[in-house]
Amino acid sequence: MGSFNEFQAQCTKDQLLARFGEHLVRLSTANTYSYRKVDLPFQDYVDHLLEPQDLASLGSETLYFFGDNNFTEWGSLFKKYNPPPFRIPGTMGAYSFGIGGSGSGVPFHWHGPGFSEVIFGRKVLYFPDHWWHATLNLDTSVFISTFL
Repeated sequence: MGSFNEFQAQCTKDQLLARFGEHLVRLSTANTYSYRKVDLPFQDYVDHLLEPQDLASLGSETLYFFGDNNFTEWGSLFKKYNPPPFRIPGTMGAYSFGIGGSGSGVPFHWHGPGFSEVIFGRKVLYFPDHWWHATLNLDTSVFISTFL
């Protein structure tokens, strides 16, 4: 576990591409149940899909890198993350790391309790436990959520 600054330094575009550019990442459609899954090299995602999204684009048409993380390949990065101090007794948090372009996000959905942290960029979010909510990346954003 490291400090936030140490984790943030590992999450710059240059650092992520140098370490993980050739690794496959799994993209999902941004709709509630992430129906469509596509695997492609992280470098290709950054070069071709990490661009501002048209706000009229449907979640079912938008491929998004969030969750479905390969914890073996990306483990060295996650070891640097200092998780939030929030816990539910008898459970472990589940990380969901992502990178999204401006205008990307997840339309209205709900889930249990969690903690979201924006490492770079800006995001509009608020998700009380089991409330319907949406997220919207205002800039290209790097973020991690810990679902409790």
